[in-house]
Amino acid sequence: MASFMPGRDIKSMPSINAYPNPSKGYTRLTLTQSGGDNYKIRISNTIGRVIFTKNLAATEAKEITLDMSPYPSGVYFYSLLVNDKTVETKRLILQK
Repeated sequence: MASFMPGRDIKSMPSINAYPNPSKGYTRLTLTQSGGDNYKIRISNTIGRVIFTKNLAATEAKEITLDMSPYPSGVYFYSLLVNDKTVETKRLILQK
């Protein structure tokens, strides 16, 4: 599911992780950044509907607490975009 960006060293690629996963409502997203890029975090459901988006500057927090309690149990996807290009997408399971 991860995308490849030509011309960048794989060790310097930003990444995103969620914990706990599976979640019962609150999940922490941690971002490993590299450089001064513009970052965006996007959460979508299994049919591709975007339910959450947050833009982050390189100087902002590297950890976000996400409240998924308003959403039904199921599978969601969280993506990290760098300069509006998806570099990583992972699965998030919500179990209430």
